[in-house]
Amino acid sequence: MVFFIIPKYYIFDMKHWFKLLKKYLLKAPEQLLRQKFLSITSVLLFGLIIFWLNVIFSLQFFSEYTLESLEQRADFIIPLSDNYDGFDFESLQNELMKANDFNLQAVILPPQQVGAVQIPTRYQVKFSKLEDVRPVFDIIKKNRYSELIRGWDGVAERDFTLLVDKILEVRNFVTKLTFLFVGLFFLGGLILILNTFKLLMYARKEEIFVSRMVGASKPMIVSPFICEGVVLAFFAAILSIVFFTLMLTQIKVLPADAIFIYLWENIYFWQILLSVIVGGLGAYFATTKYLRRNSV
Repeated sequence: MVFFIIPKYYIFDMKHWFKLLKKYLLKAPEQLLRQKFLSITSVLLFGLIIFWLNVIFSLQFFSEYTLESLEQRADFIIPLSDNYDGFDFESLQNELMKANDFNLQAVILPPQQVGAVQIPTRYQVKFSKLEDVRPVFDIIKKNRYSELIRGWDGVAERDFTLLVDKILEVRNFVTKLTFLFVGLFFLGGLILILNTFKLLMYARKEEIFVSRMVGASKPMIVSPFICEGVVLAFFAAILSIVFFTLMLTQIKVLPADAIFIYLWENIYFWQILLSVIVGGLGAYFATTKYLRRNSV
């Protein structure tokens, strides 16, 4: 490992620091390969964490994708009285369209004759968001619309709302699970990098000792290790993303194209950025802790 001793007048020279940072980043893969087994194992384990995180993100997207298709088909049909008051009907329409910013589609279905059965005029409400179901029902069931509605079907309402509640529970559970796994990823990745660089510290303790003896400052010793942590996490993230994408193309039961576009546009960049941050922080904490314990 190569450490650089710089004069004090360079401390605030950002251009010089950027040059050093570039040099550290270029040398990081070479330094990591000095302990091949440890580095490769760490990359694979870190990549495995990211891989399972991508699985969770894909499941979240698939659940949202499925629920959106259900929402597009979610409707409820309400029979209207034979001689309903047009003013009451218009009042109901206005209240539904304005209250709580409901995004609804409501149409009148004309009466139909099916065999010997006369189907009355009906009011079809199509929901865009399942969260609107209960508030919309509360409006429709108001006393002022009792003469407009031809016998409210309480059983159908109960069954419909129970189904909607179950769907929303699944959505909330998947969302919470996603946040949990993001937290576990951050914690697990940080612990993995900490342990990796603890071992690297002991493997290079003689070099660190010599560097401190000849006057290398703490930032000059810590910086190369931070760059190595960044590079290790970056390669792990890229490897995991490539492998997950290849695996995704082999699963025919999922909308692979839609999942990939979602991950590409919303997840991958932030995932790589967070991985790099975790790698850098883990290396920093491990290095500074080692230097505190082994001060000259």
